[in-house]
Amino acid sequence: MEKSVWTDTVTLKKHEALQGDVSTDVLVIGGGLCGILCTYFLTSMPAGHHHK
Repeated sequence: MEKSVWTDTVTLKKHEALQGDVSTDVLVIGGGLCGILCTYFLTSMPAGHHHK
């Protein structure tokens, strides 16, 4: 596998596994370009904003 600037320069945080059920308004799965852009735009919206 070729070297990557990302894997050579970033240390990922360790997170414990979820215990039980979790309720959310939004869930973004994945950190690829789509996941990052969805998260960016969702966090840019005012609280309580609903897009139709």
